[in-house]
Amino acid sequence: MNFFNTIHKDLKAVFEKDPAARNIVEVILTYPGFHAILIHRISHKLWNLKIPVIPRLLSHIARFFTGIEIHPAAKIGAGFFIDHGMGVVIGETTEIGENCLLYQGVTLGGTGKEKGKRHPTLGNNVVVGAGAKVLGPIKIGNYVKIGANSVVLKSVPDYSIVVGVPGKVIKKKIIRVGEEDVTEALDHVQLPDPYEEGLSVLKGYIERLEKRIEKLEGRGGIMRIFNSMTNQKEDFIPISNGKVGMYACGVTVYDYCHIGHARSAIVFDVIYRYLKYKGYEVKFIRNFTDIDDKIIKRAQEESTTWDQIADKYIKEYYNDMDRLGIARADIEPRATEYIEDMIQINRGIVR
Repeated sequence: MNFFNTIHKDLKAVFEKDPAARNIVEVILTYPGFHAILIHRISHKLWNLKIPVIPRLLSHIARFFTGIEIHPAAKIGAGFFIDHGMGVVIGETTEIGENCLLYQGVTLGGTGKEKGKRHPTLGNNVVVGAGAKVLGPIKIGNYVKIGANSVVLKSVPDYSIVVGVPGKVIKKKIIRVGEEDVTEALDHVQLPDPYEEGLSVLKGYIERLEKRIEKLEGRGGIMRIFNSMTNQKEDFIPISNGKVGMYACGVTVYDYCHIGHARSAIVFDVIYRYLKYKGYEVKFIRNFTDIDDKIIKRAQEESTTWDQIADKYIKEYYNDMDRLGIARADIEPRATEYIEDMIQINRGIVR
């Protein structure tokens, strides 16, 4: 491939790999990544002609203006693009295939002072995330994706995704559906963590062991509840590990507390305290119905307003529960605080 065809592919790669690129003039005048590769193409030609000083001088000038350092001896295939570019370093014996993409802060460097091949070789269609370091005479296969800030010290096979310090090959693939085809992509934000995944597997294994021990000891689970859906007693297992949410439909506050109110409050209080004793993080919600026909009727009987009736009997309810030693719920909303929400829900049901 001749010099100008290579430059044309580099220019085309900018539009393929950067959605912010708008027109050729803008790219030629304002893209440091394109400036750096253009100057490198010239300095590399001069290096191969064994012209002294000038290739290194051009490389130095490119570094000064773009913040990108590419040794003139580095071999870089067509369709190469450096996005943003600041802080990129490409060493002397680096070899890069076609259609590769590097982000800012990438280093393709060596690991020692030995002569000869001491920098990495990248295959075709490789993506190296921001801040990643690829060090030593290793080979990065075709279509490899390297996550941001990874440190890669070992060779990587084709079609792999590498993340972490040191870099580890993960099996998870991220697929992106484009306008033309489906391609494997690298989400630089939602990077999988192999250490976290390993710990998650270990945690699940420990939980299964604990359950087996509980059954062998005849304890079953933390407690057993009667499931009215299945008509069976079952182990109590929260949906969210270590967390329990409780909701109790509270009293309608139009009269003093009676035995039915106290019985319900005592039952939920016992459950609440027991779960907290067992180490669960519990959120308990109990509402007050502070408006209905009974409250309005009582307000008429006492020649006052419905909200004053509600305030009066909520206060009386609290006094009774405090005397019984029953803890208040974490959240105790009044129905009138959510009238608009209830209207919207009913409208949705009617529709």
